[in-house]
Amino acid sequence: REDYSTAQIINNIMLANDINGKIFGINDKILTVLLNSFSAQLAEKITGNDTINDSFARAKLSWEPKGPNLEDFRL
Repeated sequence: REDYSTAQIINNIMLANDINGKIFGINDKILTVLLNSFSAQLAEKITGNDTINDSFARAKLSWEPKGPNLEDFRL
């Protein structure tokens, strides 16, 4: 019942697999201007927010996600 950012998912993958690394942010406005010079559609895909609607699976299958567990992120 909680949304997770791409950074949170990547961080969990790194933790679960003992991968050392850094996640850094780039100012959205600067990134959008740079990407728009190539393609407005590309800029939207990269900087936009995506969520998965799991209400159908919850209703039809009586499914409830168990929540994030680092074992679920092991490669």
